Amino acid sequence: MTYQYNKEKSSQIEGFNMDRELALRSLLFTLVFYLIASPQTAEMFYGLLPNSIDILIVQSLLFSLVFYLVSSYL
Repeated sequence: MTYQYNKEKSSQIEGFNMDRELALRSLLFTLVFYLIASPQTAEMFYGLLPNSIDILIVQSLLFSLVFYLVSSYL
């Protein structure tokens, strides 16, 4: 998926062109990453997964899956 610049959805703020869709998408993925990487989520994974599986790998895979699904439908 490639991002196409749309001049109608952009605005100029202090000399910088600001694309609202790109900014909102960035904010969405920042919030999704924050939720997945939070300590509360890690504690939940510790209770659900065996000790042999690293929690960071599970969190990375979960984020990549959410990123792919949201990117393909937005």
